Amino acid sequence: DVTVWSPPHILLLFAGTCISLGFIYFERLYMHVETHERKAVPGMEFFILVLMFAIALIGLSIVVAEFEFTRAIPPSHESQTRSGLLYYMLLGGSALFIFALAKTLVSARWIATCIALLYLALRFAGQYVLLDARAWPILPLALLPAAVISDMLPWKNWRARWIAILTGGVIFVYAHSAYAMYLNAERFVLDTWTVIGSSTVALLGGMIGMFVGSVVLGRVRRS
Repeated sequence: DVTVWSPPHILLLFAGTCISLGFIYFERLYMHVETHERKAVPGMEFFILVLMFAIALIGLSIVVAEFEFTRAIPPSHESQTRSGLLYYMLLGGSALFIFALAKTLVSARWIATCIALLYLALRFAGQYVLLDARAWPILPLALLPAAVISDMLPWKNWRARWIAILTGGVIFVYAHSAYAMYLNAERFVLDTWTVIGSSTVALLGGMIGMFVGSVVLGRVRRS
């Protein structure tokens, strides 16, 4: 009867994510103090930022990890009775928050795609080492096309950014649903309200990411 959705677990996940985000802030401040140009991020600093963004996304995605263990967790478990809409909203909103925050703080062409790739690589490595293959979860591979689309679309003004975020959120929902159906995970079946609700939360998450990124960037530039 243990579930991730308990106060101690949520507190630990929140604290870990905040540590990652705090590290990102100080790394971005260091880059500014060292007079690095925002459009020319050195290789090591870029990798560190991508790594910390990926770790922050892992921390946020653990909240919905129980949804993905369709084979290891019994159907009667509390986590398996929750609506798939919660998964789409929480993971989609978290991912677009991280992607938008990264794209606002670091003007690198494929920053969201790099984050998604490293996120999936870390999760795959973790499950390969820690879990039996028969208990592997359904990894959210759909985050990759969502990130690619977000990177491909213009990011010049607020309207263009909203379109990029919303498109990425919709792509994630449809791509993950298709992949889950291929794996016979019926709980991820889409309906109209799931698409609308998850896309709205993804847009909200991305807007929050843009706002936080803009505030952080302003503070860094004034330092």
